[in-house]
Amino acid sequence: MIFLRVVFLSFVLSSFFGFSLCQELPHRLKLNPPSVDHPLSEIVQSLVGDGIEISKFRTNQRSGSAIGSFEAPWENFGMEKGLMMTTGSIFNALGPNSSEKKGSNNRRSGDPVLEKLLGNNVKTFDACILELEVIPKADTIAFNFMFASEEYDKFVGSEYNDVFAFYIKGKGIENGRNIALIPNTNQPVSINNVNHGNATNEYSPVNPIFYIKNTDSLSMLEYNGYTKLIEVKQAVVPNETYILRLSIADVSDGLLDSGVFIEGNSLHAYHESYQVRFPSGEYDLDGTSISQLDNLLRKMQTTKSDNVELAGHTDSEGNYDANMKLSNNRVNAVVNYLINQGVKKDHIKIYARGETMPIANNETEYGKKQNRRVEIKLLGND
Repeated sequence: MIFLRVVFLSFVLSSFFGFSLCQELPHRLKLNPPSVDHPLSEIVQSLVGDGIEISKFRTNQRSGSAIGSFEAPWENFGMEKGLMMTTGSIFNALGPNSSEKKGSNNRRSGDPVLEKLLGNNVKTFDACILELEVIPKADTIAFNFMFASEEYDKFVGSEYNDVFAFYIKGKGIENGRNIALIPNTNQPVSINNVNHGNATNEYSPVNPIFYIKNTDSLSMLEYNGYTKLIEVKQAVVPNETYILRLSIADVSDGLLDSGVFIEGNSLHAYHESYQVRFPSGEYDLDGTSISQLDNLLRKMQTTKSDNVELAGHTDSEGNYDANMKLSNNRVNAVVNYLINQGVKKDHIKIYARGETMPIANNETEYGKKQNRRVEIKLLGND
């Protein structure tokens, strides 16, 4: 059975004595556990994008607030909405970051699947699990997530290595596989695998390009640190049923919380992907870029699929707002070319990600070149 290493979901619960189920900060982070008017089925379906169908879902959560929906300002969060899973309560995620040790011990059991992933007889607690049966309409399945934890940075390198997994199982992947990996590696995303080291410098940084220490950069969150937005993807067989198992748990104790944010509408399937790259600070298309786009147009004709998704990205040079604008200019340059070649505007989905979603090290010129891109996906039909 497939398991995704995700913060364990507790959910539902109504309000008592005037306590609101929706909690919100001035920074506009909104968190809602499932309710009669906002059922978990609706929250799960909000993950679905193009080319995929969720036929069933299951969870081990029957009460509490360990799972729910979130809404956030795009410019601060990199995502506008989606599903959150946590080892404690979703409400413990509300910032600003005023505590180094916030958490809820739900006294729930751990996840043997995560324990097997970690090895060394490690025990887990407060597990939250969500299983989805999905049917992709194209040959690659993907979605986006962000991992955050109160274990950062003090417990980096320790046994309190909170971790999560997204397992997929189905045709061609009969034994199951964890796809919640650090980009371009086989390493699972966890406290000890993505960080800036620990507070006493006894543990050197690991994959720091994907990590952000939460000082004042994301004051809407309580967690001490979080990853940048990461995409997971896996080759599949179209029209077959696959099980996605998302699971998260505390490691070695059930005290401090960790959480996973999964972007709404990001669970999708696509046929082909292309990357158009740009020189630093520029957004005009060159001959190589146009050739790539022409290849995409030919593929659209052969697959009879006319829906595309475009995401603009930058390296980390310059300030955040300027990079968000630059990524928007890059994606619009591609949109304009496709429309001029006959692609209908309402068949194009666009995202401007700025510097929030790197795939390579921004400390090197090679890495910066990889990050200056527009990613284009030929989506599966609904």
